[in-house]
Amino acid sequence: MEINASGNIIAARQKTSETEDRKLKKACKDFEAILVNQMFEAMRKTVPEGGLFEKNPTKDIVESMYYRNLSDEVSSGKGMGIGDALYEDMKEALEWKTHIADFDQKFSTPAEENTATDVLKEIPINTDNID
Repeated sequence: MEINASGNIIAARQKTSETEDRKLKKACKDFEAILVNQMFEAMRKTVPEGGLFEKNPTKDIVESMYYRNLSDEVSSGKGMGIGDALYEDMKEALEWKTHIADFDQKFSTPAEENTATDVLKEIPINTDNID
């Protein structure tokens, strides 16, 4: 394993990063599947009752399972793009969080009460010109 000057283990960090990246991508795709399933359920409620089959609990369960599988298929692969857009936004937010944590670790000592994040939060912002 390669160790850099600050003592962080680079190989372990990259492995963790790749694992977290895969988990984040899967979570975003799963979220897209949930949204698509909700859309299908809302669409199903607009269909009038009756027709060839009578309404019964078994039919409702089978239809729910069908729409759940359909939503998984729709969101797999490229999907509708909701999962991909969410993944990109979440990945960027996590990268900023990591950079701020690294900044805190690098420039703060345990004896200091204020971390770099606390200092950044205390920067005054002039809001006089905001409508």
